[in-house]
Amino acid sequence: MRAGAGHLLAGAAKVTITPPVGTHQGGYALRRKLSKGIDRELYARALVLDDGRNKVGLVVADVVGLDDATVDEVRRLVGLEAGIPPQNLAVCFTHSHSAPGVGLGKNASDWCRVFPKLMAGAVSEAVRHLTRCRIGSAHGIVGGVSHDRTRKLGEGQPIDQEIVVLAAETMKGAPLAMLVNFACHPVVFGPSNLLISPDYPGYLTEFLERAWGGTAIFVNGCCGDIDPIVNGIQWGSGDAKECRRVAQALGGEALHAASRIEFRSDFRVGARRRRIELPIKAIRSSAQANAELRHAEEELARMIRKRVPKSGRWYAEHMLGWARSQAKLAEAGKRPRLWMGMQALDLGPEVLVGIPGEVFCGIGIEIKRRLKEIRTMVGGYANGCLGYIPTRQAFRTGGYATNLATHLSNGTCMVSNVGDVIARRAISLARSVCRSTGSKLKMEWQDARTK
Repeated sequence: MRAGAGHLLAGAAKVTITPPVGTHQGGYALRRKLSKGIDRELYARALVLDDGRNKVGLVVADVVGLDDATVDEVRRLVGLEAGIPPQNLAVCFTHSHSAPGVGLGKNASDWCRVFPKLMAGAVSEAVRHLTRCRIGSAHGIVGGVSHDRTRKLGEGQPIDQEIVVLAAETMKGAPLAMLVNFACHPVVFGPSNLLISPDYPGYLTEFLERAWGGTAIFVNGCCGDIDPIVNGIQWGSGDAKECRRVAQALGGEALHAASRIEFRSDFRVGARRRRIELPIKAIRSSAQANAELRHAEEELARMIRKRVPKSGRWYAEHMLGWARSQAKLAEAGKRPRLWMGMQALDLGPEVLVGIPGEVFCGIGIEIKRRLKEIRTMVGGYANGCLGYIPTRQAFRTGGYATNLATHLSNGTCMVSNVGDVIARRAISLARSVCRSTGSKLKMEWQDARTK
């Protein structure tokens, strides 16, 4: 079906991607055993919008991570099979720590090798089911499910508790798809869980599909420092009951928001993608870098002598990899550069800004605060993942995530204004895609953000 003038088409689909039992679950260095069962099926969920001029798509997988090669292959296949250009497709993942990661390296499993075809298949199915539609969106607030994991429960800066809902229905009012955006790490289940699971996002989409209908899709937000509240009470104690509670809290507000939506069919859609350079520290001299390398080698050797289990050595191994990469850069004498691909999709009533990283909450809040004229959802874990993106404050206070951001596997180090650079470019990109589609500034709305 083709969209006529003033009409919009939407299609949605989901494809099962659950790996075999015995597959290693990602997310926790403390988890030493292989999976022994399945809590919930994993899915790739896709939404495609077509205004007759542009066709844009979004596909989200219930996995802990996707490498760049997988993202590129999904885009290539979708271009061939569904006719969506790479810059018009967002390839995301929920970041469930009870699901595997996907990589296409030389040791990739059979499941990883077939994975891009599964994700692309979800998009192709969505295209096959394109139908005339009306869409709309609304925002709400959900408290009591998330907290700042870098602070004790109840302390820390205000966090982003906004839930964004974009819904599509047929011209007769039948549900087609509901896209939900919220910022919280999918770590309700702790490292002791050996059941493959999509964590709370899977429980949420299941809840919405039962209660509202259509295909439900979850896009995680800027949750680099945000955990489920259960981890603030007792870390690692979450279970299926807590997943259901979180899903019901988020799902209830999503349904309430959906009830306020005024659906329209005259939206335009579009996409913009930019490759931006991120600020990094200058590489040390060769002598300094090699001294750092020797220190990292000695630290790992010391842990091995003390018979520290591999799950307790992961950070020392990471630091050794960083030191080796830094030494190579120093010896080459070249100025390294750090790049990030950023994307903005104009989905009609909302602009989705996709950032490939574990972005700290404050950066997402700043992006949305400065884009008051545009209804915006911010997605982390979009088109790959560079790693943690801390705020300036987080760089000052330090901690686990900041240590990883300043010791990237390629030997480079982020600097404290990296979040400011990303926010500035995200804001520019969101405005650019609105100009490209001719969208009016989206101020004529009242919801939780303006109350």
